[in-house]
Amino acid sequence: MLLLLCCALPLLLGGLLLAGRALPEPHRDRVTTTAARLAPFAALPALILPVAARGGPGQSAVEVPGLLLGTSLALDETSRPLVVLTALLHAAALATIAWRPAPGPRDRSLPMPVLSAFLLLCLGGTLGVFLAADLVTFYVAFAVMSFAAAGLVIHHLDRAAVRATRVYLVLSVLSETALLAAVLMVGAAGGLHLAEAPAAVVGSDHTGLILALLGFGLGIKAGVVPLHLWLPLAHPAAPPAASAVLSGALVTAGLLGFLRFSPEFAEPGAGAALMVVAAAGGLLAVAVGVLQTDPKVVLAYSTVSQMGLMTAVAAVAVVEPSVAGEVTAAVVVYAVHHGLVKGALFLAVPLLSAGGSRLVRGAVAAGTLLAGLSLVGAPLTTGWAAKYATKDAVADDAPALEAVLPFFALGSALLMVRLVRVLPAAGARNARNPGAGPLGAWTVIVLGGAAVPWWMAASSPEVSTPGFDAAAVGEGLWPPAVAAVLSLAGHLVGRRISTPAVPAGDLVVPAESAVAQATDATDRGLRTLGRAADSAAEAWRQGWSRAAAAARALGQRADSSLEDWIRSGAALLALLAAGSLLVLLGSGGGGG
Repeated sequence: MLLLLCCALPLLLGGLLLAGRALPEPHRDRVTTTAARLAPFAALPALILPVAARGGPGQSAVEVPGLLLGTSLALDETSRPLVVLTALLHAAALATIAWRPAPGPRDRSLPMPVLSAFLLLCLGGTLGVFLAADLVTFYVAFAVMSFAAAGLVIHHLDRAAVRATRVYLVLSVLSETALLAAVLMVGAAGGLHLAEAPAAVVGSDHTGLILALLGFGLGIKAGVVPLHLWLPLAHPAAPPAASAVLSGALVTAGLLGFLRFSPEFAEPGAGAALMVVAAAGGLLAVAVGVLQTDPKVVLAYSTVSQMGLMTAVAAVAVVEPSVAGEVTAAVVVYAVHHGLVKGALFLAVPLLSAGGSRLVRGAVAAGTLLAGLSLVGAPLTTGWAAKYATKDAVADDAPALEAVLPFFALGSALLMVRLVRVLPAAGARNARNPGAGPLGAWTVIVLGGAAVPWWMAASSPEVSTPGFDAAAVGEGLWPPAVAAVLSLAGHLVGRRISTPAVPAGDLVVPAESAVAQATDATDRGLRTLGRAADSAAEAWRQGWSRAAAAARALGQRADSSLEDWIRSGAALLALLAAGSLLVLLGSGGGGG
């Protein structure tokens, strides 16, 4: 029952919220506002389920054959913490939206119940991705999650939101198309259940094509460079609560796909390619992120960097499947840490620039500092434990990746320093009294981010935790120290040398320019063809008109000649003579 409620309750409540918009006044606002304020409780089944199933078997599953094509849902050790992460982030986002003060009269955004409805649909779809046990359920839930998230991006209805939504939808359609093709081929190879999918990928005659399609489709959702284009545009366009969901839960669904479909047998070429692309893209995202001026864009590039790290670590299981258990457990711990910490940072953006007592402002600043230090991997934080777990999981089978991982910590530190520098200037854009609801929701996420990953790492036999020795502490201290020195040097140099401006979305700008140029060229070509066709038609029409005029003139001359009785009589006699001659010749030929 809890497995079904996890997915069905958010979808039903989200549908009812949208349907409630059709009610007449005054019932519409009363019903939809009440339902939106109850919406955070739709995440309760997902919070209860992992606890209720903790003492049972390793996997709790249920099949629902009555639904179209059948549905199988399961809770295993991989999905259990991700379900908790998704429920916490969505509940906090729903509470932030439902209990915030009413918007001003000039606010042209979508109504609060509509945003809550899209969040609920996204919650149901994301939980469906994490709990799906068969291919059809996985794909349908993935599609629901993807397209419901467009409602989060478009919320403000301004030019930036429309542009971000357009880019997001184009990439989502490409992602869904590639994923559908891969799912069909995996199903044809016998992998109708996700537990059978890795063996089906290896046993298929199209293994390379399936892996390429999965990498493309899941890479877009996970935000892996160069498929990350939607992330830096969507985050500044969406409300902070929606950004917390997009950056904490939605991208994790793409990462889970990599874990679910990883081949059982080694595919070193595919795994190495994914590892190199993901790691390189994650480090490049740092270089672009430190040049941004919007705090939410800085956090977006931080997400791109962190997803590159997690995807590169997950690729080790494709290179060497014997360590898939350790790699998966470490990646899940890191994903939960990143999702909660990044959600806390996004939710803190409007809180830091809002009013309130000195105590509240101090508490928000302290919590934000804790989240930032955790993202960097400072000692004693959950980031320290997560980074140590991922490094230990790949140490024996991917030493090159192990050597690169500390530079991700340095990149995170540089981005957090940049975030501190750009936050004050963004206060005017985000200033609004948040109310008690957003503050309480943010507090829950901060506390969860500070405790849950530690508990996960300590309770998992496959995850290594750092010891409190000098080497482990030093690994956590040098990235923020080096980042502070580099940032100070960059600030001093930047006062004398102008730094390049990189727009949010980076590769989107040349892509949009190329599309615009191609569109213009196509339009000019079509216009040229149209003018040529018009010219040909005009020439044909003029030629036909001249021919018709000549025919009319000839007829008029013939008519004029026939009006002359002498000429007409002579013509008649000539015709009669010719006819008679033909008759005589015919009669003579017959007698002979």
